Amino acid sequence: MLSSKLRPVTRLIGVTSSVDSALNRFAKGKVIAPRSGSSTSSSFRFITTEEETHFKERGFLDDEGLTTFNTLHELQVRSSLVFKENKLFGTYNEKSQSYDYMTYDEYNQTVNKCRTLLNDLGE
Repeated sequence: MLSSKLRPVTRLIGVTSSVDSALNRFAKGKVIAPRSGSSTSSSFRFITTEEETHFKERGFLDDEGLTTFNTLHELQVRSSLVFKENKLFGTYNEKSQSYDYMTYDEYNQTVNKCRTLLNDLGE
């Protein structure tokens, strides 16, 4: 499994035991989405309690507020819906000397464009 392959690497570079916990959750089909103020990450979840309840009812989040999935496609789609306004990937901009971030929603749109283009090429 992925978690058993990464554990020696995380110990080698001195990462805390919270990574082991995260790897175990990932191996069980859950994506880590720490709550605001979590001591395990500097990331924040910008989702209201009402939205969280809605996504739990749809089966997108488990009781801990983690994204549930069976396939990579489900992971991408569900995470993009639940965390659409959150920052996902950042690239450093030399000119402004800051990071420019892509949101989950922007990522979803980009993936959908690529999926459509690849599908059209296959016809």
